[in-house]
Amino acid sequence: MRARLTGVDPSDGPQRHRLSGEEFGSLGSGYGVGSALATLRSAQVSKRLLLLHAVHRQIAGTDAHADDTWGALEDIAGRFPDVAREVLSHPFVDTWASRLLRSGTDLSYLAGLAIATAIRARADLSLTIPGTGQDVSIPTVGLAYGLGAGPVTVTSRDGALTLTGPAATVTVPAVGAADPPGWCGVRSLTVESDCGALKVAVDDLDPHRACFGLPVASRLTPAGMARLERLFDGAWQLITTDYPAHAVALRECLRSLVPLEAPETGSVSASAQTAFGAVAVSAPPDPAGLALLLIHEIQHVKLGGLLDLVDLLEETGDGLYHAPWRADPRPAPALLQGVYAHTGVTDFWRVRRMRTSGDEARTADFEFAYWLAQSRSAATALADSGDLTALGERFVGELRHTLDGWAGVPVASSVAAIVDDLMTAVAVRWRLDNHQPTPETAAAAAAAWREGRSCPPIAKPSVARASAMGPARADGLGAQLRARLAAVAAPPAAPAEAAYLDGRLGDAVDAYRAATIDAPDDATAWVGLAVALRRGGDAAAARALVERPDLVRASLHLLRKNGDSPSPDNLARWLAAGLA
Repeated sequence: MRARLTGVDPSDGPQRHRLSGEEFGSLGSGYGVGSALATLRSAQVSKRLLLLHAVHRQIAGTDAHADDTWGALEDIAGRFPDVAREVLSHPFVDTWASRLLRSGTDLSYLAGLAIATAIRARADLSLTIPGTGQDVSIPTVGLAYGLGAGPVTVTSRDGALTLTGPAATVTVPAVGAADPPGWCGVRSLTVESDCGALKVAVDDLDPHRACFGLPVASRLTPAGMARLERLFDGAWQLITTDYPAHAVALRECLRSLVPLEAPETGSVSASAQTAFGAVAVSAPPDPAGLALLLIHEIQHVKLGGLLDLVDLLEETGDGLYHAPWRADPRPAPALLQGVYAHTGVTDFWRVRRMRTSGDEARTADFEFAYWLAQSRSAATALADSGDLTALGERFVGELRHTLDGWAGVPVASSVAAIVDDLMTAVAVRWRLDNHQPTPETAAAAAAAWREGRSCPPIAKPSVARASAMGPARADGLGAQLRARLAAVAAPPAAPAEAAYLDGRLGDAVDAYRAATIDAPDDATAWVGLAVALRRGGDAAAARALVERPDLVRASLHLLRKNGDSPSPDNLARWLAAGLA
């Protein structure tokens, strides 16, 4: 009788994974104790075993090769279960299986799992992979190329590997040695510090690694690999020294680092719900930059693992919310992911500001205060959304407790003022782009103004779904404010922006008022007017322009169409009386 894939066959009963209340709370705080993280990691292997059995149900009996491949995997996994579980912890097993269950393709990867287990166990195995392309991928081990299109016979003997295809035979005498012709082995990074070692695969080979929504890089050159190794070593030293709680998460949860193509400027990173254990990055210029990316993405990885175990969000939730770091409205699942990840970003800058000096410390001070303000705002929106389950409310409550605790950290008054203005600028721009007043609301407001009546009660706006995409828009005054402290370049300041930055608030209000009249569709003028009025103490006008700039703009447009030309700040001041 064939051996079963242990722990998942219905006759075995499901393996149970439990988090204690303390462990759950530790994850909610933004960190996670080692035992909680180990549970997340263990649960992912069980998830992949379940996916494999779903694959088996889909392919069973479809053809002899599919049955033979499954039989080979069952046999080798039954004889070497610990090795098999290690192979199945490879992040892209989940990605591949999920894709296969949707599209029914790429059975060669299943054979690759059996071969990888045999190689790691130094066991004998012979298997034919039908109808391959030019390459054969063996997850966690490497990739053979130039074999020709058609069936490939793969033989593993005592850790050595031979692949014979229509066009070539590739022999790998010892996995991990220098690559022979026709073979690329999976390379790894091993870093050590006083707090322990970390070994991570550099996965620039797996055919299913392109699951992050960003272009993945091709095979790194030796120079590229050496650079990544230096960056990773420096990042690990920094993380273990200054961020020990995040070091625990990386040690428990990070298995693969996937190189991404470098963008035109800066660096990017990503993670994926179906690739627990993998983080994708383009190499930043320094170890601190890589440390920040790793901390950010491991937050996503942890939360993704937790969401595979517990329901934090109601299935019926369909609300759209303002995530201050995004230009588009975000559903509750995306907002939860964003808040959790940016709590890690906030923590990075919280510590970084105490480890640097001069301009670098001032930049870190700003980044900490800005990300904290954004994260607290988004966490509040999430808590008030009604889209959280009871466990979700508890989880977000723990997260808010952490963020609120950091709110007492002193920040220079000049930094706090700029952060406050920038938060306002970003929020106003988001509402201009995404809030839509109903035609009835705008018409009622315009009619009441013309007739000299008080502003009627204002209905809540509808939110347009994905009317803008990408990072939050901080142009105009927002760009000038950010450039003052965040060490980024800004375009030359317009007259209104220059007046505001020089502290000439009256001149700034006059200039922004004129700009809204001359170009009523210019969002940067409305943003500047809202910020200037708020800073100048015109609370009523500022409130309407901050909370409902879309309605102020729409009402002014209707009034001007009918020959009335009120000042935008006067109209905003009048509209404020109708806000709830």
